[in-house]
Amino acid sequence: MNGKSSTSGATSTNDTSATTPVDPNSPAALQSNFMTMLIAQMKYQDPTQPMDSSQMTSQLAQIDSVQGISQLNATMSSMVSAMQSSQTFQAASLVGKQVVVPSGTVSIASGTSPNIGVQLPSSADSVQVSIVRNGQSIKSFNLGTQAAGNIPITWDGTDSNGVKVPDGTYVMQVQASLAGKVINASGLSTATVQSISSGSNGVLLNLNNKSSVSPSSVAQIF
Repeated sequence: MNGKSSTSGATSTNDTSATTPVDPNSPAALQSNFMTMLIAQMKYQDPTQPMDSSQMTSQLAQIDSVQGISQLNATMSSMVSAMQSSQTFQAASLVGKQVVVPSGTVSIASGTSPNIGVQLPSSADSVQVSIVRNGQSIKSFNLGTQAAGNIPITWDGTDSNGVKVPDGTYVMQVQASLAGKVINASGLSTATVQSISSGSNGVLLNLNNKSSVSPSSVAQIF
């Protein structure tokens, strides 16, 4: 009698799906490790000196704090993202507009009279501004005593002789002091917002003078 053997092929299936590694510092991992240690501590505790219930409550509160901090961080990150999106939307309305911002330079184009000024962090009894081109002062303003804040300066775009200066970029130097003590004042000049950007430094206004500033630094909008 001929025996007929039938062989069924066994198919082994290997699970090749990738397993996402568990972060040992994640709240879930910390909670799992904590509970494992707590159960072991209760299991092997000295019957004559059982674990204090207040101690157990304190330990449970610690793990709740870890979870709470994690949830708070996630909430704060979400709030920061939402605020940045809102700031980006608001800053977009400034594109194409002229703004007065802190700057050490001032530009003259087509003989225009630029809006310039000084930003004082505190009051001063002496404030002087010089417009410089190629290392030479071509115009000076003696503003005398000034209170803290933004001080506008009217400049018609002429030099000290009343002659219109050529188009270009000029350096604005500010010297301020109070009772002989130097005050860290800065110049203000007008620029046009060309675009906005958003990144790790927050929302920035990109100006036509090739600089970028925060919307909070804008002193005036035209």
